Amino acid sequence: MADLTPPPLIRPDLIQGKYGSASNLAFNERIKLLMKQGHTIYHFGFGQAPFPVLEVAVEALKKHAKESAYLAVQGIPELRQGICNFHKHYDGITFDSENIIVGPGSKELIFLLMLIFNGDILLNSPSWTSYKAQAILTGHTPFIIDSREKDDWRITPEGLERVMQENSLSHHKLLIMANPCNPTGTNYTEEHLRKLT
Repeated sequence: MADLTPPPLIRPDLIQGKYGSASNLAFNERIKLLMKQGHTIYHFGFGQAPFPVLEVAVEALKKHAKESAYLAVQGIPELRQGICNFHKHYDGITFDSENIIVGPGSKELIFLLMLIFNGDILLNSPSWTSYKAQAILTGHTPFIIDSREKDDWRITPEGLERVMQENSLSHHKLLIMANPCNPTGTNYTEEHLRKLT
């Protein structure tokens, strides 16, 4: 007799404990619960910026709130051109606006990049809490490059080389890292970055 049990709704690799929610969000939810219960909490952890929204942004949102058409997939063309103009003026770098993508945040853009990327994902450690989970969610096995205090928490060319030699990596490799690093605050200079390439 055939087994009529339906397959699980969620991918089995996600059920088996290899994937979890972002630890910073779980931490914030716990803090909010403790505060609601009347506990005194001095919260210096992860969270949104405490700065108020700029008044000019509030006014622009009010002005355009009635607009409801879908936007260009890559982002508003005038905004993409403005980004090009900014970098040309301040950095001396020339871009074509067709090579600019605007999104609601770097985390979503990194997730979408991982989703379409055909290769291996390299992550520095420590790194932002959701990068590893995003790599797993997009079907990748993340390869971790450890950093050490003696190197000011920067990954080194030797550490990168070690991970590449100890693992059978594909031709295409994508290193996801923030500069400055989140959570350490470590900065990479142009010289540091050149050594990693």
